[in-house]
Amino acid sequence: MSHGLRCWDSTGRIVLDITDRITRLHGTYTVSFTYPTLSGFVSVSGMDPSNGWAIYAASTEILVWMVSGGFNWEAFDTTGPASVQVTVLRF
Repeated sequence: MSHGLRCWDSTGRIVLDITDRITRLHGTYTVSFTYPTLSGFVSVSGMDPSNGWAIYAASTEILVWMVSGGFNWEAFDTTGPASVQVTVLRF
């Protein structure tokens, strides 16, 4: 028996089908920074940006982007120390 979610519109056409991939939390990472260190790399085992990964930073203070083996980050705040939670999801 497969698991997931399928939704159809009023004409019977599938508009959402996630029976083959369910998103799961891979981990959360804390990125801490203090001027002058405003960029860095965080290693995430197995991360491959071309194969079903997503990252989310719950802040406008940093930009994050996936690279092979982890993610890079760059901070915009230069006024003092800060920490930001970054969530990594796997599809």
